[in-house]
Amino acid sequence: MQDLVSPAEWNKKIAELALARPSNPPVVFICGPKSSGKSTFGKILVNRFITQHGPSRKKAWNGVAVLDLDPGQPEYSAPGVVSLVHVSKPNLAPSFCHPHEDPGSSILRSHAIASVTPALDPEHYLECALNLFSHHRKNPGAKSPLIINTPGWIQGTGLDILLRLIENIRPTEVIYMSQDGPVETVDGLRAACRDIPLSTLPSQESEYTSRTALHFRTMQAMSYFHTETPSNRDDHPRWDSRPLADLPPWRVRFKGESQGFLGLLCYDYQPPPNLLAESINGMVVGLAVVEEGAALRDLLDTNPSADVPALDFGSRMELDSKSPSRLDSISQATSFLPRTPEGIPFIPNPNGRTLDPMCSRMVGLALIRGIDVRRGELHILTPLSADIIAAFAKDGKKNLVLVAGKFDTPSWAYTEDLYKRSSGGSGIETGSQGAVEVTDEDTDDDSSQGGYEENVGSTREYAESPWVELLYGNQKRTVGSRVWRVRRDLGRGGNGP
Repeated sequence: MQDLVSPAEWNKKIAELALARPSNPPVVFICGPKSSGKSTFGKILVNRFITQHGPSRKKAWNGVAVLDLDPGQPEYSAPGVVSLVHVSKPNLAPSFCHPHEDPGSSILRSHAIASVTPALDPEHYLECALNLFSHHRKNPGAKSPLIINTPGWIQGTGLDILLRLIENIRPTEVIYMSQDGPVETVDGLRAACRDIPLSTLPSQESEYTSRTALHFRTMQAMSYFHTETPSNRDDHPRWDSRPLADLPPWRVRFKGESQGFLGLLCYDYQPPPNLLAESINGMVVGLAVVEEGAALRDLLDTNPSADVPALDFGSRMELDSKSPSRLDSISQATSFLPRTPEGIPFIPNPNGRTLDPMCSRMVGLALIRGIDVRRGELHILTPLSADIIAAFAKDGKKNLVLVAGKFDTPSWAYTEDLYKRSSGGSGIETGSQGAVEVTDEDTDDDSSQGGYEENVGSTREYAESPWVELLYGNQKRTVGSRVWRVRRDLGRGGNGP
């Protein structure tokens, strides 16, 4: 733990922004390098707006809208998601303490990027961001300040994304959280702002970094799946300390007339049908609701064949004119979707298309715990309340799509039961006194200590679990067991995310 320090330059800028009048609510665009203090500055600014009082001792604002556009380090949702949130109470806790809606915040709309960086699909990321901004402008709560937090990708394609966001949103002020450049980024921001004030503030000072970005995302994901969301928004979410392996899953059918979802959609890369089930088993997927059939127009009717008729899913122009919904076409498409050898329906996506964010939204994430081929069921774990789950099956509408992509692998969920048993006196000891240390880091270093011979009997029952690998003493992983991490050239001069 370290003290929260707000530099004098921060306090001065926050005081200036707090002078805005309700008749002209500010739109503050916060950007800057990684670990520069964007989230911290935004949190302090939100709290200032919420607690500010006018001359009559009445609150100046009824709340603050937050456009959380950092899928790698979100404040109010799980990693891999961008969202529009209305905050009505001061935020005094780390992000992993409120991964769901609570009495102090409510998610107005969200989209699954299915990745912790916009690099997976920059165009889709921009579409999602601009759709959330458009939703804010149409919402009655638009008469409140809007704080926009962005990723720390500020060069190459990342800079292009920031410039396009500024061009389309036209905020009242842009704040860059660094006074050390790079020059290319600052010059690009100045050119895009033109008549918009651009302020540069010093980055947040930190004597040490106790956690990496992956650690924070892991804590955020753990908190998300271990929190029970109440049906009533006025109730506080509750933490469930049981390992996910001990929780009863939802059984979602993928065969028969009572199929629980439309199909599975893979962003970026779709494995062959015979490998699709294995690629999603034990992984995180997004639960996206198709609000209008036009969300699927680039996915189901681009290459009609003799066996799959061309279905009319409408268009954005028709949606803008408030034409009737084309959801009936979605039900027609269900029977024509191809299936894996296990029978799981999937939406073919050879061209890397995505759902149209104008006509779809995300309601939450789910962890696929297992696949029961004989019964034709997916076993999933999700913190969504029973009321939200029941709404999917209302009137037999099949408008739920499971979105797979490059969410972080939930390796923490595979070892929770082992940690619980080891701390409950079941014979396995950890730390400096025992022989077993469970690690899920993909590194070459292994600090496990102790003797293999003394503990092999007590750990044999856990070693038989196919999803857990135990290393003893100085034992290393076998050659080829680590994940190959492919880095793409997405920008200019090797300026990747």
